[in-house]
Amino acid sequence: MGTRTILTTTALLFPAGLAAFAGGPAACAAQTGADSKQERLLLSAAIEEVRRSPFHAGTAGETNELRLRETEPSGTGRYQPQEAGSPEEVPFVGGPVLFTYVLAEASHFVGAYLLLGCAFGQLPSGCLMAPVGALAAVALPAVASGVNPGKALVASALGLAGGIGAFVGGMLVTEEIDNANPFVAALVSGLVHAGITTAVIRRL
Repeated sequence: MGTRTILTTTALLFPAGLAAFAGGPAACAAQTGADSKQERLLLSAAIEEVRRSPFHAGTAGETNELRLRETEPSGTGRYQPQEAGSPEEVPFVGGPVLFTYVLAEASHFVGAYLLLGCAFGQLPSGCLMAPVGALAAVALPAVASGVNPGKALVASALGLAGGIGAFVGGMLVTEEIDNANPFVAALVSGLVHAGITTAVIRRL
């Protein structure tokens, strides 16, 4: 439909141009003012007709849309949210790792006291409180740094399993040297607990 409008306008202008030159030099000289006015009116009407055509409107719309896209701020309308379930990146270095080792050692020393109380019947619940307290304490720095609590507890549980093995080994070694020393064993088990927990958190 736009092409028809352009062709119609051209067809109107072409005879008008021929008519302007058909009268010869004499007619042109006599009707210069009138012909010029008529040509301007015809040209204005043709231009207005082209502007009203759907072809011109569509082109203008596309041009405006193109300009809007070109002037659109970088990244606007193109943001794609991160898919749910994608692994989160949480820095677990420096302070949180150091705090993990401090709490591991402290909780294992406290755990050694609780185990002694449990062994001598003075604190029966100490046998349960010792591992539970160490498990929660060592997971705390990771949770505070933004690690998922479930992930932190799983890592601490794996570290605790290694720490218990290290504690038993420490008790056997110190017993062979002099006498079983639960605090030396707790020192070793705390280091193992914190080390395994840190490594697991970084890999999960």
